[in-house]
Parts: sequence; structure tokens; C-alpha cells
Amino acid sequence: MPIFNQVVKGGGVTPTGTMYIISNGTYNVTDKAIANVNVPQTPATTKYGGAVANVLGDVDSNGVLQYPSGPQCHLVFSGVKTLMAGYILQQKFLGDSGVLSAVFPDLEEISGVYAINGIFEYCPNIVSISFPKLLVVSANAAARYLAANCPSLQRVDFGSLGKTGTSILSVSVFSNAFSGTTADIHYRYELGTNTPNWCQLYGSTGNLVFDLTDLGSLAQLPDPSGYSEGTTCEVSGAYYMVADDGSGNLYWNNITRA
Repeated sequence: MPIFNQVVKGGGVTPTGTMYIISNGTYNVTDKAIANVNVPQTPATTKYGGAVANVLGDVDSNGVLQYPSGPQCHLVFSGVKTLMAGYILQQKFLGDSGVLSAVFPDLEEISGVYAINGIFEYCPNIVSISFPKLLVVSANAAARYLAANCPSLQRVDFGSLGKTGTSILSVSVFSNAFSGTTADIHYRYELGTNTPNWCQLYGSTGNLVFDLTDLGSLAQLPDPSGYSEGTTCEVSGAYYMVADDGSGNLYWNNITRA
């Protein structure tokens, strides 16, 4: 608690009393003997909702850098429209038990190699991940193992992938992105687009959910030939599975979800 004593020179009136200052600003203390300054410090935060230790890891008493293990947080990467630099977020939150969810609300393009490779891999408590505006992934291995081996992961949203204008370099960019999870994968589907086999691509054993909002009443399933037998999907609340008619022809079979 800093104490400032004012010294008066000459034959003026001697200041008396104390002024207590608890916030930043400019104060006239000419008639006070003491200015008692006690301005609380603002806790350090990051743009993404976690402490620095939650992003980089803390340092122990011996100077050894530890794995990130900060407070529970919901990461929001607002304002990030393009990931151009290679490896920029690779394994950034690997194994972080504090991350509960993540959303990239403005991200439209990933063009950096390994840009988000393994970014949330082995995070035990992350429940959901969202990329609502992502349209272009043009870098090799950009999102491999993105959230692989995350036992709590329930839902991943790609709200724009599958729309006209989507550009994916190859299926390898998302290789094993969600392997070892049972997450449901949501993405937008428009008829006439070249949509890869998302179920096999992501590696999740959960359901593939087609968002047919743009199609209005035209609730048609995509061509089943691009999917493997046993692939389970949901359309407008109804569930379907790719089946084989015995002659090598694949079709969508309406099923009841357990």
C-alpha cells in the first residue's frame, strides 16, 4: 500500500488529513497531508477465455515447463478469418483438461500446413467444437487429429462445409481428425456438390448429420455410392444407414436410432 507524504515549502498552510485513492485518475491533493493509494490490479486474461498457463503451460519451482492445465474455459477464437501460417496452432491445447468447448466463429479458410493439426488431441473434457463459416481448407494435413482421442466430445459443427463454394484440398487434410471419439459430425449439404465421405474422413464412430436447411422441402439424401456400408446419417430427424442390396448396389435404409 503506497503512502505519499506531501512536503510543503515556504510559509503556506500545512496540509492536513488523508485522501484515499482506490481507482486510477488525476487527483488534487494539495490540501492533504497524505495520499493513500490502493488501486486493485486487474486480473490478467487472454482473448480466448483462459489464463496464459492454460495456453502455454505453467513453470514449476524448478523452472520446468508443464503441460497446460489452467481453469476450465470455453475458447472463442473471434476475429480469426484465415489461418495462413503453418503449424500455428498445432497441438496448442494437447491433453488440456481445462478446455470444455471451442468455436471459430469467423474462420473461413485454413491454408497453413498442419495449422490446427492435433490442436485439441487428447483433451479429456472437451464436449463441442464449431467452425460455422469454414469453406476452404487448402493445406496438406491442415487438421489431422484435430480432436482425436477426446472421450467427452459429443458434437462437431461445420455449418458451411458442403455448401456451393466449398474447397477441400483432399480427404487427407482431416485424416483421423476425430478418431477415437463418438462425436456426431454436423455439416451442410447441397445437392450437386462434390461432397467427400465425411464419416470415413473424420474417423468418428458417431453419426453424420446432414443439414438440409438450404434445400427447403427437398429432403433428399446424397448419393450413397460415396459412402461405406453401415454409415449412419440423420436428415430432418430421420435416421438412415447405407445398406447393400446384395448385388453391390448401395442404398439408404431408414432405421430407428437406438
